[in-house]
This record gives sequence, C-alpha cells and structure tokens, in this order.
Amino acid sequence: KSDVNVIIEGQDDITFTGKIEINIGQNVTIKNVKFVHSAEDKHDFIANVGSPTGKNYNTTLLVEGCSFAGNGKQNTVAVRTIHPTSVTIKECEASGLHSFLQNTGGQTVAVEGVTITNSKGGLAIGSPNGAVSVKNCDLTTATYGVRLDANNATAPGATLENNEIEAYIPVSVRKATSNNYKVSFEGTENNYDASNGD
Repeated sequence: KSDVNVIIEGQDDITFTGKIEINIGQNVTIKNVKFVHSAEDKHDFIANVGSPTGKNYNTTLLVEGCSFAGNGKQNTVAVRTIHPTSVTIKECEASGLHSFLQNTGGQTVAVEGVTITNSKGGLAIGSPNGAVSVKNCDLTTATYGVRLDANNATAPGATLENNEIEAYIPVSVRKATSNNYKVSFEGTENNYDASNGD
C-alpha cells in the first residue's frame, strides 16, 4: 500500500542477514540495525523496488545508526535507491562492501556522519533533481569516495562539507550537461595510487 509509515529498529547483539525492500509510496525509517552478509552472492541490504516506469517512486528513506558488513568480495551494497523522493543516511558505518550507496535519480540525497572502510566504492549519487549534501563523513575506499552524476540540468548541485576522503578518485563529477551544476567542497581529500597499494 502507498502512504505507509514503516519503522524498523534493531536490537542489541542481533544481526540481520536479509534484505529490506521498499515499495512505492512508503516512508521508511531504519535504525540501529546490524546488517551482515557473508555469502558469495550479490546482495543489497536495503533497496526500493518501486515502479518499472522510472518515474518518482514517492518513497522517503531514513537510515540511521546502522552498521553494514559485507563479505569483502565487493559484491554487497548497503543502500540502493531508484528515483526516491528523499534519501537521508546518518551516523552509519560500513566495511567490506562494493559500495555504500547506489542512488539513481529522485529528489534529494543527504548523507551525514557515515564511515566507510575496506570497500571498493563509497557514495554513488546519480542525477537527482534536488540538492545533494555529504557532511562529516570519513570515507576510505579503493576507487571513488563520492561520485556525482550531473546530467540533470535542473539539479542545484552538491555540497560536500567537513569530510575526510581517501580514495583513488576522492570526488568525481560525471556526465555534466550544464554549467548550472555546482559543487561546493570543503574538507580533506587524499588521492592514492591503487595500482601499488599506496
């Protein structure tokens, strides 16, 4: 059903190995869940399944205080969203993932206080219509830290503030089709050569 408010809250010392699927029109809050995936298969911990038309799914998602542990084989994604109304992620930590966030389209994306280690990629934020903010994050990844797709000319841009990013490509802006997409950056970035392990 649409217009459903769902709150999922974890319990101490209990891990969740499954997948949470979010449908059209749901407002979902996920707090304090310990996600663990050790199998060999590809796996998304949280994903919205929504409409196949590619239009806005009218889904709002808040993920707060969660931890995500992948198998280290780079085939696990913490959060995958397609055309959500909004995605907000706060105070989470992750390791052993392919990437923490894979977002396509939608409206607004806000990430704050996220720590990522021992993972292939960080935050992939693809072409939302609204504002993007990444604040107070500590990202250590093999490929990219934050990847922004800028092919939506109506988007106001992205604000990256007070982050520490260590990656082969700390911040990447791709597919820019307009000079109107602005990226504000304040923080520390450290580029290293992934070919020799530096």
